[in-house]
Amino acid sequence: QGPNLIRIGEQAISFHVAGEKKYPGWDKFRVQLNGVIEALFSNLTNISVNKIGLRYINAIVQDRHFIKDIHDLEFEVSVGGKQLTGPVNLNFNVSEGAAHIVTTRLAHSSFVQGTLPAKTSAVIDVEVSTTNEFLAKNSSDVMSWIEKAHTL
Repeated sequence: QGPNLIRIGEQAISFHVAGEKKYPGWDKFRVQLNGVIEALFSNLTNISVNKIGLRYINAIVQDRHFIKDIHDLEFEVSVGGKQLTGPVNLNFNVSEGAAHIVTTRLAHSSFVQGTLPAKTSAVIDVEVSTTNEFLAKNSSDVMSWIEKAHTL
């Protein structure tokens, strides 16, 4: 039940919750996600997973988050010694151990396409993905990676 979307391709499966205020929280989403992964491993034979991504995108709205401008997120970007004060789009990666890469994207709403809630001041997009060395041959290895990704 809910706004879940599952896409299955020849070598890919994705599971999404989309829509404003539709995310049920990690405890419920984890159970749903685990069900998808268990179904994958119980219905297919001889499979392995070498790429996983866990992504969370949040539109920041002043009335709900008390953040009126992207610069209220307490980061600084300087060019030529001058701090940028207008709309910015910042993307960076941080490696977290041998199996996780965290990509963070902070964007003023003017850089974002698609439908956003009214009065969106910024969009925060955090994606954790596997490194090239990752390989899982069972559902518990996949869920273990996902649990750490969620923590990161």
